[in-house]
Amino acid sequence: MIFNAEGEVTGATIDALVRKLTLHEKSPDLVFTRAFFYNFRLFTKPKDFVGLLTDRFTLQPPKEPEPLTDDQLALWTNRVLIPIRLRVYNVIKTWLETYFNYEQDASVETALTDFASNEMSKAMPGPAKRMLELIKRTVKIYQKKKERVNGSIFSNLTLFDDHHHHFDSSIDKYPPSILGKSLRNTLRKALNHNTLTIVHVNDFDPAELARQLTLMENNLFCRIRPNEMIGQEFKKKVGTSQAVHVKAMIQRSTQITSWVSDTILRETDTKKRSQVLKYWIKVGDACLQLNNYNTLMAIRSALDSTSIARLKRTWDHLSVKYRTMWEPVYRATDSQRNFAEYRQRLKSTVAPCLPFLGVYLTDMTFIDDGNADYRMSPGGKRLINFDKYIKFTRILNEIDQFQIPYKLFEVEEIQTYLKKTLESVEQDDQVFYARSLKREPKEEEVIA
Repeated sequence: MIFNAEGEVTGATIDALVRKLTLHEKSPDLVFTRAFFYNFRLFTKPKDFVGLLTDRFTLQPPKEPEPLTDDQLALWTNRVLIPIRLRVYNVIKTWLETYFNYEQDASVETALTDFASNEMSKAMPGPAKRMLELIKRTVKIYQKKKERVNGSIFSNLTLFDDHHHHFDSSIDKYPPSILGKSLRNTLRKALNHNTLTIVHVNDFDPAELARQLTLMENNLFCRIRPNEMIGQEFKKKVGTSQAVHVKAMIQRSTQITSWVSDTILRETDTKKRSQVLKYWIKVGDACLQLNNYNTLMAIRSALDSTSIARLKRTWDHLSVKYRTMWEPVYRATDSQRNFAEYRQRLKSTVAPCLPFLGVYLTDMTFIDDGNADYRMSPGGKRLINFDKYIKFTRILNEIDQFQIPYKLFEVEEIQTYLKKTLESVEQDDQVFYARSLKREPKEEEVIA
């Protein structure tokens, strides 16, 4: 095992990592524990991990330089073996309660049950009984959740819906929803008769639309599990990827970008187009006030797209007020110097906050591609490059700290309208570009 200047493990064999996880002197720090549990499936198999824990539990007393006397054996048992056994028990308990991944870990049910029924039961019958109950309960919970899953990208989004959900007693402090009776009735009529076009995007208060989009996207963000972010799981195809919430969030953001473009390009009149453009700048500003950078980036992507950015006459209608409002939105989402402005903002942001998921995906990919899975020790031994997994864990910890629900009311009619609208919106950039040319032809075409 090798360490850096801060005392963090940078390289180790799997045996050494499991030894550190179950040391008799002291428990490992939280970063090490999380780094191990989030990533261990990348460098060992869950079944082999159970085997190593069993070996630790059944540790034999040292025989070198000579066998222990009875008194020494009693001392070793009390000071080393019993603490190690308790650590092994707690490690398995932590795994099952906090880090269990049904798809990858279900195969260890038999091995864990055998271990708890035999070795653990002989040494500590009380904890062994509790362990057996926990194994059954954990597997049962995940099996029930799996039964609710089918094929659609948005179908298994409740698979881990218990993550970060807390009862909120401060509901009376939520800001009141901004939705008049007339618009509520129009929305209901539109939804009942499937005539969504009778509702114009400008009908919504921009602050309320920003809130509802924030709730919709944050709901997905709060359900992202660490295994969705690790090993570039999010790059696998839909259906084979476990990154269901990441995939759904990417798709939702793409839909929002398309919707923004679509609402602007639907307007044949330049002034009306400009009104819709102003509207989205107001929604963007409201997202910025809510620390919602993910929806903000989706809006920015639309306004930055060739189809919208080229609409000179539309942009020319913007007053100084709207250009001033757009400036901080533009800066906050600027990709220059690896999103330096955005990263700086995030450091001082207190949750609730919806970070831009794309930056995390880029960072995870960069760490994965730029760091080897193994490294050599000074003595020439091949070690797991644990530093790579510590780096992953730092990002996962940041995601975790922002996975907090917003204190906002969901408006059912707006949520249903948004889901239906977003899932049916045109998403072809070529269609948008053709429409853009129709709205404002190129200069040379006009002259011709």
